[in-house]
Formats: sequence, C-alpha cells, structure tokens
Amino acid sequence: MNFIRIITGVATIGIVFYHFFIDQFYFPEMIFSALLTILFLFGALDYMKDKKRVLGSIYIVAALISCSVVVKELFTNFS
Repeated sequence: MNFIRIITGVATIGIVFYHFFIDQFYFPEMIFSALLTILFLFGALDYMKDKKRVLGSIYIVAALISCSVVVKELFTNFS
C-alpha cells in the first residue's frame, strides 16, 4: 500500500508542477482532488494498520472533506 501512495504522490506532484510551471493545459481540478482523496485514504489505512488511531482518524476526516469537494465538483460540472 505504501507503493501505491508513493506512485500517486509522485504522479500528483508531477502533474501539478507541469500544469503550473511548464505548460498550461486543460486538466480538471477535480482530478487533483480525487488523487488527494486517494492519498489521504491510503494514509489513513496505513496509520490504522500501525495502530495509530488518532492520526488515522485525522486522515479519514481529511479524505472525507476532500471527497466532498470531488462530489461537489461533479454535481457542479454536470448540472
């Protein structure tokens, strides 16, 4: 699971860096929020697996907030 977090994090940083510093291409911000949600969710699972319940709970709350942003953007774009 740590491998997935590393790959997702590197991909997100690469896309954001390319978007803001190299070329302004159309890339929906919803994708950034979705990748952030995945990072927070896998982080929460890692912390829960290591018996660090408080940090895992914080990551779950952050994932829920990020997920609500994704859902809001979905409903805004398709309505």
